[in-house]
Amino acid sequence: MIAAILFYLAWLSIVFLAACFFTALYRLWWSLYALSCLEKHAYTMIACTAFDDLHTIKPLCDQHGISYNWIYFGRLCGRAINAIRSER
Repeated sequence: MIAAILFYLAWLSIVFLAACFFTALYRLWWSLYALSCLEKHAYTMIACTAFDDLHTIKPLCDQHGISYNWIYFGRLCGRAINAIRSER
């Protein structure tokens, strides 16, 4: 009886550790994927956010697979960088 309980607890701990391992692996994979996407689109994103007219740059950015959210995020970052530079 005690051996069965110990076996059950060992099995539960192995399942728990496996779940933790695969969750960490999944999160690591998504982090690396996100970083590669950022690196891949960084120059295009900067080029797209350099323009003021969204109607002019939207087709250009669509060609490179950058969504409006990327453009908007890039504009916010650009504004923040410009604000920091202007304070100096």
